[in-house]
Amino acid sequence: MILNTMGQCFPCFPGGGKAHKDRHANLHGCYSLEDGIQQFSSLLTKANKDYLGNAGQSISAAIHHMIRCLLLGPQSHLPQLRSSVYVHEGRVGEELAILKVKFDPAPLIAEVATRSRLPFRVKFDEEVCFVVLRTPQCAQPARVVVRVHGMSLLALPEVPQILADVRAELGDDYTHASAHRWWLKNKESRYPLRESKVHRIYESLAGLPGAKLDPSAAMAKNFQNLFWSMLHSTASEVDSLTFMPDEKVGTRVHMETRCAAEDQELRQRQLSASLDTVRSPQVFYLAEKFAPSASNFAALESGLKVGRPSADANKIAKVFTATSWSGSGSSGWQTLDHTWLCTDKKDIFGRTVAEQGRLIWQVASLPTQTVSPNRKTQNALPPALVPRSYDGDSGGLILPLLLCVFIALFWQLGLSFLARAGDQEL
Repeated sequence: MILNTMGQCFPCFPGGGKAHKDRHANLHGCYSLEDGIQQFSSLLTKANKDYLGNAGQSISAAIHHMIRCLLLGPQSHLPQLRSSVYVHEGRVGEELAILKVKFDPAPLIAEVATRSRLPFRVKFDEEVCFVVLRTPQCAQPARVVVRVHGMSLLALPEVPQILADVRAELGDDYTHASAHRWWLKNKESRYPLRESKVHRIYESLAGLPGAKLDPSAAMAKNFQNLFWSMLHSTASEVDSLTFMPDEKVGTRVHMETRCAAEDQELRQRQLSASLDTVRSPQVFYLAEKFAPSASNFAALESGLKVGRPSADANKIAKVFTATSWSGSGSSGWQTLDHTWLCTDKKDIFGRTVAEQGRLIWQVASLPTQTVSPNRKTQNALPPALVPRSYDGDSGGLILPLLLCVFIALFWQLGLSFLARAGDQEL
């Protein structure tokens, strides 16, 4: 067993007894969280280089980035949070390196920003552990598996009631298409935007200009899959993350999860929507244009299962990163959503000038907070990120002229540019 400085046992690993204690005798602690992650990364980089060569170095960098994004997020939002960090170099068996973090208070819950179009919350138990497994040198393609303990994905609180309503009213006529028609008929009256996160996620995609103008079957299928996935989301524990090199994006990642036996049917229905999204190149192309986080999360779970690429590791790390600023929109139903400003900062040309994450952390036992993560007023941005006014110093002419140029470009470039311009997440 692994012991902390108080002699208490951490039940992160199976087994026990003297042999197990000897196996983990080389435990290093306690570090600061940042230093512990860096120490873990150093062990990982050296070991993976020995086993996998240059591919191991790129994979190690992706693992370090993912874990750093996940673990540093809670403390950036919760100044009262304390953590103990333990690092271990595996010497026997399949374990290569181990990183364990204990949070106090705990558990911790993170809301995902609405415009990521992901229908779950992230939960950290009191103890979170990452165990990098030793990769056989003959493994092809090169890959590294990271076992995960203490991290879960939770369904949105309103989902069970929506699912019960749909099933009760549709009976045997219960399909992707019929459930989506039911949703379109009832969403405004029974699940108003003010109260329903599911409705706000759906509307964040349905309201995009490119989505409204695309009547294709592929677009219709994306909306059906989005609602079907939200409708059947259920609690699942993250079991492992498998990282592999990729020529196009650098590193890809695949996730395996487990859930309670009574939730297996719901989980399989949810995964069926991911499979539908990933299996068809045309459907996935549109999904990635309008919802890169959601489409990559589908690939994270289902890509390898249908012979398609898994998720871009950088985009998944972005989903798992804490937000740097937050707040509601300035008009329309977006004023009801306190996560609406949790997106990257872009200039008037659509170029990204500042990136940020998608998670807002809080202690599970405390009431939901709607203040921004930087603890300023809800709609405030850090001074360096406040949007500039582009019409004040030029007689008010620059912005109208630019709008005219953009309208002309939209007309010439067609729907594909609308999809890209309408993507409000990246």
